Amino acid sequence: MRLKTETVNGVLRLNDVDLLPLPLVTANRKRALEEDHPYLIADPHCGWTIRPNGRTDDGLYSANALGLRSAPRDLPQERADGVRRVLVVGDSIAHGDELPWEETWCARLESRLGDAYEVWCGAVPGYGTDQALLRLERLLPAVDAAVVVLGVYRQNLLRNLTFFRSLQHPRTGIPWSKPRFVLRDGRLVLANQPAVPPSEVPSVLSSYEDTELARDDWFWTPDLYADNARYHSRIWRFLVSREKLDGFYARSRSFLQADGPAIDLGVALVRKFRRDMLAQGRRPVIVILPDEIDIEGWRSGDPPIRPFLDALDAASVPFVETGAPLAATLSEDESPRALFVGGDGHPNGRATRIIAECLTDAVR
Repeated sequence: MRLKTETVNGVLRLNDVDLLPLPLVTANRKRALEEDHPYLIADPHCGWTIRPNGRTDDGLYSANALGLRSAPRDLPQERADGVRRVLVVGDSIAHGDELPWEETWCARLESRLGDAYEVWCGAVPGYGTDQALLRLERLLPAVDAAVVVLGVYRQNLLRNLTFFRSLQHPRTGIPWSKPRFVLRDGRLVLANQPAVPPSEVPSVLSSYEDTELARDDWFWTPDLYADNARYHSRIWRFLVSREKLDGFYARSRSFLQADGPAIDLGVALVRKFRRDMLAQGRRPVIVILPDEIDIEGWRSGDPPIRPFLDALDAASVPFVETGAPLAATLSEDESPRALFVGGDGHPNGRATRIIAECLTDAVR
């Protein structure tokens, strides 16, 4: 078992199980906290954001002076007569991860809408819905969009429950802290803004149990980070690690059940978005975006996003759901993997075309 153990980003892994105790800050996240990234940067307002005029080393993603991926072209100071601006916010599925710009659903949507529309992509990889709303606050004065599209993906609902992406998703490479909205007596209260500075992340996590943040963090699980003398046995360490991590992920899934904390908070955030946009005279559009698990769920009739959609319906919040239309395009012998980059990545060009089709009428 020791011979079969690998070291991945400073974490011991055996048969795809990360062996406990997990490091609070992995080696790659520590480097990301210390080094300057060419595309994503720490941001006290949102946790992290896209660097103005940022560009990834491989050139796949590039942004304009506002940190918008759109094309990227710079935003004109004045909107052309007769042109309506559309601003999209959300996470990597809205950003178009793993795709060149022209294959993203934002680019395809702009092409379908025609010359009377501009689509600007303000989505950022790794975001929760909370961060998308905070970024929207910053972007709207500059973009002045008539239509605002909020992309919501099932995992966003879980990200909303933590101040550290790494506590919710231990294998993430995103190292920074993030603000989040906490529900108190039915009211949304913003916490951890400005976000913990990158230089303080390791020290804050090392004593997280004693912080106010930990008390409002649904994903703080001290057991995963505590050492145990019995871990000297690799067999024991593997069995305990598998059991505890299975329990951690099962608990995460329970947050997405009806009346779970992820559902309640997610609905509150979407309602805030809709209320704020209508008050400003802008049209809000909520689009539900899937991964392959959601697509498989739509085929079987039991999508894991269903409790959230039911809660939105109960709150009279309209939305555009794209998982069912995507599932309907698959032939009987096709797997949902056919709609995702590499089979398990982000929506591919085939999928983004369908997402853009689903959104066209809602945006017009």
